[in-house]
Amino acid sequence: MYRANLKLILNRLLTLPARVFWATTTRVHPDRPFSDAGWSWRNDEIDRYNAVASSLMEARGVPINDLHTLVWGNPAACSLFMTWLPAR
Repeated sequence: MYRANLKLILNRLLTLPARVFWATTTRVHPDRPFSDAGWSWRNDEIDRYNAVASSLMEARGVPINDLHTLVWGNPAACSLFMTWLPAR
């Protein structure tokens, strides 16, 4: 369903005169607990969504800004981001 929805959105965006870029979703810090009570993601879900989106973007020639690799490859940046999030 995600791929079909994203493909529909991408097809519409590609008809516009603006240039389209895709940015991957960053992982959730491992110390951040998952919550069923609200909107929350697990890292395995993020990885699956990124894989689907990346394959679709590559097939359509859309440049990808790989924020996932950038942030996860720098644990200090990930820890800094955690200081901006409200405590749960």
